[in-house]
Amino acid sequence: MPVPPAAAAPPGPEYVGIVSRAVALVLDAALINLVAVIVGASAALVMDTLNFPSEVRDLVVVIGGGVYVGWVIGYFVGFWMITAQTLGDRVMGFRVQHLDGSRVGLRKGLLRFGALVVSAIPLGAGFIRVLFDDRRRGFHDRVAGTVVIVGVGDKPHQHLGVPTDNEG
Repeated sequence: MPVPPAAAAPPGPEYVGIVSRAVALVLDAALINLVAVIVGASAALVMDTLNFPSEVRDLVVVIGGGVYVGWVIGYFVGFWMITAQTLGDRVMGFRVQHLDGSRVGLRKGLLRFGALVVSAIPLGAGFIRVLFDDRRRGFHDRVAGTVVIVGVGDKPHQHLGVPTDNEG
């Protein structure tokens, strides 16, 4: 009696490479900075029109720098938490999620963002691992226990078939 063929396993996710991720990051940076330039120019126009003293202008610049840092962190972490993808990720057709398929929460999102900054500091050395890792995970992905997979929308891929621990 012939043996029936084994049932095919559901296809696993397609992991996203370094070039697509870089393009998405450039798109995100362009959007973030476009908003910052518009807000900054508007604030400068208001201060110039109302003839603010130089001390107030200096204080507004310092506050503006803090708001900018908060805007950048909030943009990435907020989008990863809410839709699993930034606007650049959506344009490029991929999303960020935990190894088990769940969305990134606040703590892991902040951890991933901090590790993303650390990855970029030494001439992007933390991103090189994406070229050699079987799941295309950079330093920041390994620290936060995330993967970047092909797919749009906010429904995470549930069939990763990978361990959920933070190995390595």
